[in-house]
Amino acid sequence: MAQVSAGEVPPPETVCDGLAYVTMQDSDELIAGNPEHADTMANPFLQATTRSAEHFEITQSLGFRSYVSVPLAARGRTLGALTMIATHRSQRTYTQQDVALALDMAQRAALALDNARLYQETQLQEALLSSQNKAALEGVLVISPDSRVISYNQQLVTLWRMPEDLLASGAAADALDWILASVEEPERFQAEVDHLQAHRAERARDEIRLRDGRVFDQWSAPLLDADGTHHGRAWYFRDISDVKDAQAERLRLYDAERAARLEVETSRARLRFLLEASTLLASSLDVEAIPARLVHLVARTLADACAIHLVDDTGTVTEAASARGTAPDLPWDALIHVVLEHRRPCVMAEGPHLVGTPPAPPGPDLVGAHSYIAV
Repeated sequence: MAQVSAGEVPPPETVCDGLAYVTMQDSDELIAGNPEHADTMANPFLQATTRSAEHFEITQSLGFRSYVSVPLAARGRTLGALTMIATHRSQRTYTQQDVALALDMAQRAALALDNARLYQETQLQEALLSSQNKAALEGVLVISPDSRVISYNQQLVTLWRMPEDLLASGAAADALDWILASVEEPERFQAEVDHLQAHRAERARDEIRLRDGRVFDQWSAPLLDADGTHHGRAWYFRDISDVKDAQAERLRLYDAERAARLEVETSRARLRFLLEASTLLASSLDVEAIPARLVHLVARTLADACAIHLVDDTGTVTEAASARGTAPDLPWDALIHVVLEHRRPCVMAEGPHLVGTPPAPPGPDLVGAHSYIAV
């Protein structure tokens, strides 16, 4: 040992490497759950388990005499090994009785270690779950198969504005009654709950509107373990009112922009028509040509059929020009009679309902006409 202190041989840590190699010289056996035992550690054994002649001499000088190494195994996992070494100084020799004692001690130690590991993991998982529940945007409600409240988070209480003692009572029916009283369509929500109770493996997602105007995104999933055993159902709720409001605002702005664009296009079309009509009317002084040109322009740009009727000094009405394209023959006389009698425009838009500047004169039904205007 003086040589070790003087630095002439490897330090104690390296000597211990030899001990580790001896005790774990058959790690496959230990992992398989089989103990290792040597009642004597004679020179042939040490020579077989050391790296060099110098290493052999150092290990021999330590006086190894006997050893037992047993696996630390619990719940189907090998956690390590428990090793005992006896030296010539103690004159102890390990027997099969010592192996049995070491196995019993190792089993107890392994179980204690695994319990401690599982406890630490459980504590970490509980802390993580608690942190997630507190930070979650979703309200979480977990219901057992026998309709008891297993778990919930503070966000659920906040979203539903639900008395916490109602949830603390554990009665899922009370929580359901509160929710049904808060939603716009309680029958629909109740039907979904009934359906999922009858079909435990199904998932569901929906949007629900509350009486106070808020909108929730709601989804539900079963709690199933690896073998498919049903342990209840989790419900998740998230307030998406701001999202829905933003979507509605975007739609409103889009509709307003589209209406404004359509109005601009319509105004441009009207200006083009008036410019073309003004040019056409100014290009001729022919009493017969002017009506004919005008009705054809109107029939080409604004209407499927157009007619101009003139009244002479005696009150006689004659058709000066007409153009109908593919439109059916229309009873112009009846319509002109209404306009001349009331001296006001007569308008029918999209069907039989009359619209116009009040008081709008009643216009006749023109078979085949979807809409008309007479002035």
